[in-house]
Amino acid sequence: MTELPLSEQEKTVRKHLIKLAHNAKKNDSYVYISYQKLCDACRPPRLNMQNKADVLKIGEILDNISKYEHRNGRPILSSLVVNKSSMQPGDGFYELCKELFPKSGDLEKQREERVDFGMVKECIEYWKNEENHTKYKDIE
Repeated sequence: MTELPLSEQEKTVRKHLIKLAHNAKKNDSYVYISYQKLCDACRPPRLNMQNKADVLKIGEILDNISKYEHRNGRPILSSLVVNKSSMQPGDGFYELCKELFPKSGDLEKQREERVDFGMVKECIEYWKNEENHTKYKDIE
């Protein structure tokens, strides 16, 4: 299978999420950023989460990043991104989990079990490891 490279927008978002996980405090196992704060921090993409087209765009960006990371044996970075009011990832995250991890169950089961908690912890542990961070933070 030919690996599709990440776009410049996707690389910018990926780098920001890696930095967030890498800079988490030592005993902090739950670090999150809202969709809007992520968009504000990563210019580009300058997206507004009140705009349906922009919501779909950030979802597509996160989906592509997560699939890229998964194919390369790394944790799902989109687990760090949540809806500001619910403090949970959006439906797209859970749909991606179902695609990548078929045994994870339906959307409601995933939400109830908060599968994102374990994935956030994995991201922090992985990216706080200096060897992983140095070796994989930058991509061509």
